[in-house]
This record gives sequence, C-alpha cells and structure tokens, in this order.
Amino acid sequence: MLLISPFSMSMDTAMAQNNDRNYSLVIHGGAGSATKDMEVIAAREAVLGEALDKGSSILSSGGTSLDAVETVIRILE
Repeated sequence: MLLISPFSMSMDTAMAQNNDRNYSLVIHGGAGSATKDMEVIAAREAVLGEALDKGSSILSSGGTSLDAVETVIRILE
C-alpha cells in the first residue's frame, strides 16, 4: 500500500503565496511472509528505506505525487 496525502484539505492565501508543501508518504512492506532470518529482514528494510528516501526526495524537491508513487512502486517491485 502506498499513500500520499496532504496534511491540510484547504489552502489559505498565505500558504499559496509561501509555496509551503506538506506531505505524507506511507508504504507497506507486505504481510504473511514474516521471517526471523535477520539477513532477509535487513534486506527488506533496506529496500523499504530506499523507497521512502526516493519518494520523499521527489516530493520535497517539488515533484508530483504521481512521479513519487511511480518511482516508489518501481523500487518495491
């Protein structure tokens, strides 16, 4: 699951002039395949971290939510 949502549903004039951007980026690493193998866990967490870092980088630099979602999905595939 991937979710990107604004913190505020409405934008006032000051925010519009300020170009402040608030976002949330949430990913889900899957379920049902839990393992206790520390190497597998570390590898999975590394990929999840990479996906979050890349998605956040896109959004914080002014990229679109579509660009962020597509990039994160490609990493997770």
